[in-house]
Amino acid sequence: MILKRSDLTQRIHKESLLAQIQSDTNNFDLLLTWSLESDQPVGWRSAWLLRQILKVKDSRLSGKIAVMLSRFQTFNESQKREWLKALLNQELTDEEEGVLFDFCMSEWQKISNHPALRASAIQVIFKILTAYPELKDELTHVMTPEYTESLSPGIQKGVLKSWNKISK
Repeated sequence: MILKRSDLTQRIHKESLLAQIQSDTNNFDLLLTWSLESDQPVGWRSAWLLRQILKVKDSRLSGKIAVMLSRFQTFNESQKREWLKALLNQELTDEEEGVLFDFCMSEWQKISNHPALRASAIQVIFKILTAYPELKDELTHVMTPEYTESLSPGIQKGVLKSWNKISK
């Protein structure tokens, strides 16, 4: 059954939506298209649902990540967070990783951003640092209390634990 845009504006159980999405292969492309829009709540819900069905290194995203990255600034915070979570398990080109790293650094440094978005951004940064440890020096100045105090105690503890492990 083809997914309708109105399905994403109503209260429907996650399981029934996922079943509907997986019942037709065209639904993936619809979700992807809608997840790149700034129209809410469709953009955020599409990104959230897309993250639920993406596989690790999902080939269906091949060639589409650059488009998504080019639209990142138009997304609201929830939509950005969902996309960051989705990209954690995807294979990116060096250029895409560079764009994503810069974007995540910018989001991390915006202390007024929602802590969940900042936490997702720093997770992506830490993942990129494992592949490019030479970038570690770029993070030293943004891992100070000025940037971590606004986080909840749980998020702060996790971020600092990860940073301590990476910065050794």
